[in-house]
Amino acid sequence: MLYMGGIYCVNSAVRICHNQITGNTAIGSKGADGADAVYIGGQEGLPGGGGTSGGNGLGGGVYCDGAAELSYNLISNNTAAGNEGGRGGRGGPGYHSEGAGGGSGGSGGIGYGGGIYCASGDGIPRGVKMTRTYKINT
Repeated sequence: MLYMGGIYCVNSAVRICHNQITGNTAIGSKGADGADAVYIGGQEGLPGGGGTSGGNGLGGGVYCDGAAELSYNLISNNTAAGNEGGRGGRGGPGYHSEGAGGGSGGSGGIGYGGGIYCASGDGIPRGVKMTRTYKINT
């Protein structure tokens, strides 16, 4: 998971005043691919492993998990994007029987808070102008 874009504040309170926070991106990590099944003497037709979920992108412009006060800032052109899940692994071959199915692919991550993401819900925006902020889910 990637929790940062322009400003990243963890385990503390932050006060951000009279700033421009523009053109930042938080992108989640790609999910890991599932393992392909292999033939091991006598063990045939094993299923492929499942892919893991893609990571979430949180807070393209500002990410805070403590109290945040934002006063008279311009927050624009920031993006938060989740990433794709990993592919499912290939199923194993069947030499004397039917082969097994492949693993399930992982789900995609979520993008939250293109401009601002306050995990604790304690954000206090005053006079903040936000333009062109995006969240993208894959």
